[in-house]
Amino acid sequence: MRLSNTIIALSILFIASFSLSAQELDPSLLKEARRGDPEAMYKVGMAYESFGDNGSLEEAFQWFSKSADLNYAPAQAMLAYHLRAGLGTRKDHGKALIWAQRASTNNDVLGIWISSLYFKDTNKDLFRDSMHRAFLCRYPTALLYYAKLYSTGSAEYGVVKDLDESDRLIAEAAEYHLPYAVLISSIKQYKETRDADKLFDSLNYAAEAGVPIAKSLIASMYLNGQGVEKDVKKAFTFLESSSSAGEPFGIEELADCYRIGIEVIQNQQKAFEVYDTVKDISPRAKYLLACYKNEGIGTSKDTKEALSLFLESAEEEFVFSEAILGISLFTGSSPCEEKDPGKSFRYLDSAIRNASFEDVPVEVRSKVLEYAAACFRYGFGTTVDVGKADVLYKKSLDLRSGLSLLSNAPIGLVGPVTMNYIVNHATSFSAADIPEDAFDYITLDYPRIAPEVPIETDSPEVVDKPEEIDYVSFTDQELETYLVSCLDSSGDGHLSEEELASVVSLEGIKLQNTISSFNEFRFFTGLNEIPLMYFQGFSKMSSIIIPETLKVIQNGAFLGCTSLVNLFIPPEVRIIGDWAFAGCENLKSIICQSVDPPEVGDNFISYSDDITIYVPVEAVNAYKNAPGWKKYSQRIKSVKSKSN
Repeated sequence: MRLSNTIIALSILFIASFSLSAQELDPSLLKEARRGDPEAMYKVGMAYESFGDNGSLEEAFQWFSKSADLNYAPAQAMLAYHLRAGLGTRKDHGKALIWAQRASTNNDVLGIWISSLYFKDTNKDLFRDSMHRAFLCRYPTALLYYAKLYSTGSAEYGVVKDLDESDRLIAEAAEYHLPYAVLISSIKQYKETRDADKLFDSLNYAAEAGVPIAKSLIASMYLNGQGVEKDVKKAFTFLESSSSAGEPFGIEELADCYRIGIEVIQNQQKAFEVYDTVKDISPRAKYLLACYKNEGIGTSKDTKEALSLFLESAEEEFVFSEAILGISLFTGSSPCEEKDPGKSFRYLDSAIRNASFEDVPVEVRSKVLEYAAACFRYGFGTTVDVGKADVLYKKSLDLRSGLSLLSNAPIGLVGPVTMNYIVNHATSFSAADIPEDAFDYITLDYPRIAPEVPIETDSPEVVDKPEEIDYVSFTDQELETYLVSCLDSSGDGHLSEEELASVVSLEGIKLQNTISSFNEFRFFTGLNEIPLMYFQGFSKMSSIIIPETLKVIQNGAFLGCTSLVNLFIPPEVRIIGDWAFAGCENLKSIICQSVDPPEVGDNFISYSDDITIYVPVEAVNAYKNAPGWKKYSQRIKSVKSKSN
């Protein structure tokens, strides 16, 4: 991908922080450079680089070229950087890669990193190897990349999920001013201190570097006067930029402007349309759409649709929806139109326990507390507890303002998006959600002295193996030893991909339930099914990659695999049996790659309250309505299909 002008400009600024100024060149350095000393040539080039104007960049390019020709690795890397970005010369990606590879061979960190960028879309293996070398050299953007890997775990990179390590790498990358690292670190600190004043500068830096969600946060701070003096015009400028980039919270804030009339003429129809574009990811937007539908404001009145949206929003723990549903069910008022105090308690209690309950207007909170008190007093939906009833009723009396619940239309109950709301509901502040284009970032602010990292092709591990055979190296050594004993048809003491692919049945292969990892299972491409109860009770197995050829996962195949966190279901799987993933209590996500929902048995998932099921974007509705899947419809989210 192309570097943005912003990134290039920032990179140039970074150079200035450690390079010599051309005005500070002493005659002896220039003299040494003219005599042909490659290090001196490089330093002269860096001096010109620090100015940043076109003429100086052209001069810098010439000095780097002379030094690079003499095999000086830092100059070779800078030459690659100039050719890639078109600084002081025309862009030439072919030459840039050649010079980056020469610098990489000479173990220059910047050369390693630029090489990895070129391999990203062309050679997966070389990209992985270059990325790992850059990481070992502590290149800042590589630290950020590995922070993302550690946030989810990666079988491909041999990285086990470790959120503490992810946070540590983010903090280290932030020291080198990487915008996303700065953003995530500052948000983490804000969550702990709630000090908005300290947050503003970091967010402003990330916003100016082009991070869309940072712009949304800055807009919210200006809009609400949090951490900075209120400035509606500046807020709207940031909103226009973040929403045009497709940032969901910026879009939601823009809808608020149309709803309330901030810097634009109030337009409820426009607000409704904009909220509708982010309803799938925002429980708040769902709530507001429900209010519009319930009242017939900005759209046609549809109380049935309104109730459905209220319920979806409440399931996502949006406190306003919980409060409205609790009150509505208790009183039999709109949107429920059905009086059921017993059912109301669930929503009333959830609203009171919600961390955002204080954001609800006083008159609504008073009603929630009053009706929850009645539930405890008379046993509506809960056990009678007069003590709790008295405490809640007293709190209600203290809050009561004499206003009726719906003295104004419900859309007036919610103010503009606040920074706290975004922080509490956004997922983009975790390393797992850093967008891929963030890793195209080139910074020249990095450790200048890198550790010696051997080139992978010199590894002694592969010296004795024939180059034409692809051997499989197992993470779990005991597993490898056992499989070699029963599958090594060549007798060479190793297992090749061909040997594993020739296995057509797991009958006779008796694995121990002490396996810690089985990502190499992906090479068993001759298999069509995982037999009944095959991995049952493998409680230490934290990761496994299912072969893409698999079609059937039999009953109880992974029953009780309590250490599994993520599972990928290949696109060819057509049947998943009863209790296949039951008892996998730490399972957080299942990614189903088939556009046609596989046939599933009873309780194929259980004891996984936090699980999210990701399916191809074009298949979301099919999964939500398919037998066995629809009971998990609230957990089904979309991802791009493999064909995309």
